[in-house]
Amino acid sequence: MTTTSPAPERAPAASSAKQPLIDVRGLKKWFPIKKGVFQSHVGDVKAVDDVSFTVGRKETLSLVGESGCGKTTTGRTLLRLLDPTAGSAIYRPTPDREVDLFDLSTREMRRWRRDLQIIFQDPYSSLNPRITVGNIIGEALRVHGVCDASEIDDRVSELLVKVGLWADARNRFPHEFSGGQRQRVGIARALALGPKFIVCDEAVSALDVSIQAQVINLLKDLQEEFDLSYLFIAHDMSVVKYISDRIAVMYLGRIVEIGTTREVFENPQHPYTQALLSAVPSPDPTRKKQHIPLKGDVPSPIDPPAGCHFHDRCPVAEARCKDRYPDLVEVGSGHRAACHLL
Repeated sequence: MTTTSPAPERAPAASSAKQPLIDVRGLKKWFPIKKGVFQSHVGDVKAVDDVSFTVGRKETLSLVGESGCGKTTTGRTLLRLLDPTAGSAIYRPTPDREVDLFDLSTREMRRWRRDLQIIFQDPYSSLNPRITVGNIIGEALRVHGVCDASEIDDRVSELLVKVGLWADARNRFPHEFSGGQRQRVGIARALALGPKFIVCDEAVSALDVSIQAQVINLLKDLQEEFDLSYLFIAHDMSVVKYISDRIAVMYLGRIVEIGTTREVFENPQHPYTQALLSAVPSPDPTRKKQHIPLKGDVPSPIDPPAGCHFHDRCPVAEARCKDRYPDLVEVGSGHRAACHLL
């Protein structure tokens, strides 16, 4: 049974190696489709459909897949930026306390906002152009009463230096910064309240390659320093391989494979995962790599195919794949995949 007691004081993350920090079970997010004068409900966009995963303490779990597969919706629903249709999200701030984020009211959820933050994909539209960087970062400190008003400027300066900027940057507006610098401001804003868990929603996809490397290294350094856990949403497999501890592969709103980074890259089991990895360019020009082409386009989440959603594009599909959606089965230590052929 979950509790909704006030948010606890920060505790060292190293005390709970066996319990996950976040435990998501049966998450669904369906967007209703309404038509007509009376706005009748005629269907649903099944953006996320029965997704389950865990994120450990000081762990990075990456969600990967094609655009439109439900990665961003999963992250935003987990943080209650979108209301879930069904499921649970158990958050364990300490080993002996847990709370279901999906059962909380808006007022109760506010108590836990300090622990759960997000870094948005677009460093341009995610920062208010009308206020200074100091006010952007300091707003959360004021709202949550983290420090006295006289201490906010010093705290903001400290955060800016921590993410690789300079203290006086707090007096500038977002348009005075490059894309990479703006994303550092976004990271500083996410760190302001001392969170335990951060959703990185395509946090480097809008940046140049050289800047991507700097920001990824910054995220890894901050994770080590502040004992952070990340849900890292991305589609660049080379970035995912570098930053992740585990990887979950999504297709049309469902997880089709999940495992350690090494297992997923070296021993992919689901045909979709194999196709994704076959498209990753190799830095060795002499290495021959077989590309696995996929037929057609991703089906609509409004009316997904019966059975395995991937069967109409799968190069090895069988007749039974059209009848029933496969279960996620164990194919190795902590490695699971959803495919009838397994």
